[in-house]
Amino acid sequence: MRLLVRGDGRLDRWEAGFSRLSAGQARLVLIRALNRAGDSADSRVRTALSRQMGVKRLNVRKALRHRRAGGGVLEYNITGTGKYFSLIDAKGVKRGWIRKTIGDRSVRLQRVAAAAWNAPKAYPGAFMASGAAGAVAGAGATHIFARTSDQRFPLKKLWGPSVPREMERDEVPKTFDRTVEEVLPRRIDHELGRMLEI
Repeated sequence: MRLLVRGDGRLDRWEAGFSRLSAGQARLVLIRALNRAGDSADSRVRTALSRQMGVKRLNVRKALRHRRAGGGVLEYNITGTGKYFSLIDAKGVKRGWIRKTIGDRSVRLQRVAAAAWNAPKAYPGAFMASGAAGAVAGAGATHIFARTSDQRFPLKKLWGPSVPREMERDEVPKTFDRTVEEVLPRRIDHELGRMLEI
């Protein structure tokens, strides 16, 4: 996602004010306005992503990078990084137990549910496997796995959503656009008035 201002029709309504400023002052007005609008959009995009993905906001924040306007660049960038989230990172992860009869014996099996993509769902045949105590990433961490057959192995790790992919879907781009339309003109007016001491 990118927020930028170019010297096209967007600046027409501020032409009179900008004509009273030097090029450096005009650039400073736009940089300040872009950064304030961009910071607002960044915050709202994080919230929208967290809701849409069903992943905690803190985890979403770690997967987003922003580059503010400054220097010779009149542009504010929000970039999604990283791969798919592990299903264990989804909101509402619950583990339960069920009894199942296999042959002549009764066995106790794990049952896992999670709300990835903000849609609570049970994952049949899935289970949580805990690794080394305190491990939060890598092979030693707790993850959700499913067996691919009736045998004990092989296992497959279950994955949830991806930030870069979700940034282009559903509510997130709309949230970004709405924020820019609402905040950027107001910030340009404010910064222009401040520079002209109106």
